[in-house]
Amino acid sequence: MAVKYWDIRNTKEPLKVQSNAHHHWVWTVKHNKLHDQLVITSSSDNNVKLWNVPSISSALNSKDTHADEERHTLNKRIAEDMLLKTYEEHADSVYAVVWGASSRWVFASLSYDGCLVINEVPKEYVETLNY
Repeated sequence: MAVKYWDIRNTKEPLKVQSNAHHHWVWTVKHNKLHDQLVITSSSDNNVKLWNVPSISSALNSKDTHADEERHTLNKRIAEDMLLKTYEEHADSVYAVVWGASSRWVFASLSYDGCLVINEVPKEYVETLNY
């Protein structure tokens, strides 16, 4: 199933379509309020996926602003729209995901069988986005 990103000011066509985002129905799509290029999705395929979608975010383009060579390399690597990680802890359809209120890097997912899973954005991406 695809995930479509829309600009509600222009609803004629989506800004972006991520084809084959999941293998079954997508139930929830949530962006991170502080780093809106980070998006989590949940699906009936029992998976939660963490996406990096800078092409449609308000994130500043940070090319050449960091002195640290390693950090600059990682910035270039995640400057593309891509799947960062698939979380496969659930045994049933995942109907809800939400970003944490006390930490911008933590999110929770809830599946049909009542299983609640807490996860984090991988450390290597946190270090890059923590500007």
